[in-house]
Amino acid sequence: GISAVVTNNVISSPVIAFGNIRLKQLRMLNTEAFLSGKDVTVQSNLTQAMTILLNELQVDPSIPNPAYRTGLASSFFYKWYLSLIPSSSLPTNLLSATTRFVRPVTQSEQVYTTDPAEYPVSQAIPKIGGRLQTSGEALYTGDIPFPNGTLHAAFVISTQANADIASVDTSAAMAVPGVISWVSAADIPGTNIAGQNVPIFATQSVTYYGQPIGVIVA
Repeated sequence: GISAVVTNNVISSPVIAFGNIRLKQLRMLNTEAFLSGKDVTVQSNLTQAMTILLNELQVDPSIPNPAYRTGLASSFFYKWYLSLIPSSSLPTNLLSATTRFVRPVTQSEQVYTTDPAEYPVSQAIPKIGGRLQTSGEALYTGDIPFPNGTLHAAFVISTQANADIASVDTSAAMAVPGVISWVSAADIPGTNIAGQNVPIFATQSVTYYGQPIGVIVA
C-alpha cells in the first residue's frame, strides 16, 4: 500500500510498501526518502521517483513473473502519484489515469435467424425451466437442507501407486462417534467390476494414487 500527507502540494511522511516482490513485504525506503519534501506538481520529481522505485523493485528470484510484478507495482505508484496532483495542474491526457476504473455489469446478447419453413426445427422456444433458473427460484440439490439423520459418505483412497494392500484397519475410524459403517468390495452383492474391467474398490492391490479402497459412512 501507499500513503502520504500532502500539504500545499508538498509530500510528507510517505510510506510505500509492496507485497509479492520479496519473501516479506518490502518498503521502498529510497523512494520514500526522495519524495519527502517534494512538490507533486514538478514533473521531474515524478520522473526521478519512478527511476528510484524501479531500482528498488528487485523481485526475489524465487517469485515467478518478475516483469509482471514490477510493472504492476510501478503502475500502481504512477497512478497514486498522479492522484496527488491537483486536476488543474494535470495535463488533460493524464486525467484518465486518476479516474477509478469501474467495471460495468457483464451482459451478452445472441442474435440468430431462423427459417419458418423448417419449424419446429430451429424455432425459438423458451427453455421450460428458464424462468425458474434466471429468477433464482429453481431448487437444486445444494439448496435443500439435510433432513435429520442424513448420512454422509467419503471415499477412502490409496496414498500410494502400484502397491499391495496388506490389510485395512478400520477400528480407529469406527470408534469415532457418529461413524455408521465401512463399505468395501466385500459388501458389494454383485461383481466388484465397473466399466472397462475396472474394480469399484481395490482389494489386494492398487494401481494408481487415489484409487478407491472403500467408503466410510457417518
